[in-house]
Amino acid sequence: AKEATSKRDNLRFLVDQSDRFSVLLQALGNHSESDIVLDAIKSGSEGIILSGRAIRSDAVTMLIQQLEPVVSQVGWAVRPPSVTGANQTTTGGPWLFTIELTELTPKANQ
Repeated sequence: AKEATSKRDNLRFLVDQSDRFSVLLQALGNHSESDIVLDAIKSGSEGIILSGRAIRSDAVTMLIQQLEPVVSQVGWAVRPPSVTGANQTTTGGPWLFTIELTELTPKANQ
């Protein structure tokens, strides 16, 4: 019974993930800040890598705070971002960033 429950939970987890790319794109589209430009969405060794530029250094943190609860529901964890100032303005910006979304393991296997 325990193995059947585990298999059922894994199947439910996979079904929930089936629309996760559209969920990611919708969450990015719903982001209300206009000071972020997303340059690329690429496949990485452990998941998805988002890269882009931001006018304000705190804009990346705000993006992550909005994305994290949404993408965790569809099987991704958000790793801390890499943010580097391009030093083209007096405040050190624009800020180049990468955000990695890594695969979560199904809760039944943890």
